[in-house]
Amino acid sequence: MCSRNNSICSHNSLTFRDRQNEDFPAIKPPSQRPITKKTYVLVMVDPDAPSRSKQTSAYWRHWLVVDIQGSALKKGQIEGTSLTDYNPPTPPQKSGFHRYQFMLFEQPPGTPVSLTNKEKASRGKWDFQAFITRFDLGEPVATLQFLTQNYKD
Repeated sequence: MCSRNNSICSHNSLTFRDRQNEDFPAIKPPSQRPITKKTYVLVMVDPDAPSRSKQTSAYWRHWLVVDIQGSALKKGQIEGTSLTDYNPPTPPQKSGFHRYQFMLFEQPPGTPVSLTNKEKASRGKWDFQAFITRFDLGEPVATLQFLTQNYKD
């Protein structure tokens, strides 16, 4: 569902709350899903890097956490292994609006998820689809997207 001006869109309603005094936002999955015995992967990307009209660095990886226990996630806690530490939205000046996307995937049982050395070297130009395919993540179980721009624009 998207808001009227499309500034916030979600699928299966991940709840996002910016916590001013925390290192990363609060994430809570939809309550109707039986999640407690499952493990999840959380991804936050900017597909509009460095700008929507010139996406030469897309997908920019802002956050990647794997091995998130469903029981903790149900309580809104991100307890897992951070492969990419959280980096808040930072669209460059005069780059227009950027879409920031959170996606929650069910992690296949017994599947260790990791980044390649090339992926570890840079957050930008991440082949997100190849990552999804490599670990057989399939479709996200929940998503959230919002738009923002540089505060000086």
